[in-house]
Amino acid sequence: MDSAMDPFIDLNPKSDSAKADQALSSLLARYANAQSIVGSNPDLVSKKRRFIDDVLEALGPNGAAEKWSPAVVTKALDCLKVLCRETSGSEFIICEEGMQVLIKYAGLVPALTFSEKPVETESMKVMINCLRHSPECRSFYHTSSALSNSIAYLHDHPTTSIDTRFLILRLMFLATADPSAAPPTSLFFPVVTNALKAGTYAILGNVEKAYEPPRGGALANEVGIVSEVLKIVFNLMLSEGVGEIGGSGGPLGGLLKGNKSSASVNTMAEHDRMSPATSFKPLLPVILELYSKLPPAHAPYPPLSPPHSHAIHALMSFPVSPLPSAADDEAWIDSWFPGGNYAVVQQSLEILERVIAHAYGGTDSAAPGSVDERPTIGGQKVDDVLSPLLILMTHLAAGDRRAREMMRGKIMPDDIDRSKPLDKGSAIPNVMIRFMTSVTMNNVRESASELLFELSGADASVLCEYVGYGNAAGFLFHKGLLPNRPSGASGTSGDDASSTMSGATLLGRGQDVNPITGESGEAERQRAAQAEWEAMTDEEKEREGEKLLVLFERLNRTGIIKVATPTDAAGPSSRT
Repeated sequence: MDSAMDPFIDLNPKSDSAKADQALSSLLARYANAQSIVGSNPDLVSKKRRFIDDVLEALGPNGAAEKWSPAVVTKALDCLKVLCRETSGSEFIICEEGMQVLIKYAGLVPALTFSEKPVETESMKVMINCLRHSPECRSFYHTSSALSNSIAYLHDHPTTSIDTRFLILRLMFLATADPSAAPPTSLFFPVVTNALKAGTYAILGNVEKAYEPPRGGALANEVGIVSEVLKIVFNLMLSEGVGEIGGSGGPLGGLLKGNKSSASVNTMAEHDRMSPATSFKPLLPVILELYSKLPPAHAPYPPLSPPHSHAIHALMSFPVSPLPSAADDEAWIDSWFPGGNYAVVQQSLEILERVIAHAYGGTDSAAPGSVDERPTIGGQKVDDVLSPLLILMTHLAAGDRRAREMMRGKIMPDDIDRSKPLDKGSAIPNVMIRFMTSVTMNNVRESASELLFELSGADASVLCEYVGYGNAAGFLFHKGLLPNRPSGASGTSGDDASSTMSGATLLGRGQDVNPITGESGEAERQRAAQAEWEAMTDEEKEREGEKLLVLFERLNRTGIIKVATPTDAAGPSSRT
């Protein structure tokens, strides 16, 4: 089977720079933008393996590439980058031996010779694909001193080109992707701190252009740079045991336990010997400034775009409540809300409102699962994008009373409209309650329920009284907090007075509500009566009207009350 790989495979000798250039160009012309090249085709997999082996041999010691021009070497590396987008047939490059060749051409070891040449940056792009696919490559990258050399270059050249900064930061991010095997935090901290500050000030200094795509063929803009830094911070905090998400308590069960990883303790810098969360504390004000001061993206960009999405991941790994070992109980509160500034809460509410409007605007369905199939944000499922924001908000609500009150006023207002089922509508409270019974969005269901529970003072009874027993039952059952069924609740609607409760305890407002749905009892009865009336035929409606006339006349004759029938109200002239 012919393929674009054949011209180079068949080339002999490969040291002819012009012919090698032509053969490599043939492959790039066909596959430059392809994500999958060989699939499961065994013949193409074999040819791909042979092609990569030939290129690596040419790039090796005394190889044919010694006679190639730098442009041809760059093109050969470009071919490797394209081919190792998929792992099939890439075994010779996605391995330690392949990494050795790439690191040499990147100028990263044994001595740092990197100088931003096209050959070097192209080699780094191939390395990124290798690290993305292989834990072995990630491990070799930092044990070979390539990682420390690339960090040293970025530290010594903080104003280097944006492409170089992006490539080095992406390599750093991938090198920290395995929390259990991540390099020591002290290796990254100075560069991460400087890059985060510089990027944040650059973005906030030109807010109007923050969301514009990179110009002039650049790999990234300042938002892309800061996003990579925030991803590194999140990975490092996980590796230090600061932000372990998950565990027995649900989405927040293992959050911010503050337990120290045993790895590399003796080699860590002074800031790493402190509480794991405290060691990252200098980054918190910068991340908060970026998150709070940069307006959320507007159309055509989704409301939860980088860098806010990555800032949320980083922020939810910082504690709000005091750590057990903290000397100053107010230290973390002061860091989150300096001088009583609750901008992080206001921004979180703003983003939540925009996400719900973006994904559910105009949706007015009461069916619990009706919103599960349609919403996406920027091509991603709401279940994947929204849950981190809800976790962050729960984290803030649990740690500070004022933050909890601000969120409650927006998400669980006292004056919620109970004239219809609470999960019907597109307002924030309605959608949040609808999330509680979502069938397919497991992450959002759990995180939204946790937030509403926290805003209820972590009181199962208060939550049930507000959202209705039926909406809260599943969540509380899984937490082992399900209260007894409300007294007298039959789960039916209509004229049965036992199906509603006098809500003297319902947020102190004394409302007559159905304990199962949370809907106003009077509104529920009116809705049931209206539905019954609309289901009648014209003949049935006429008979009901006749019954009313008979009742009016009976009341008049008995003298209990004076009722004017429609005929009486029309006056004598209307009588025949």
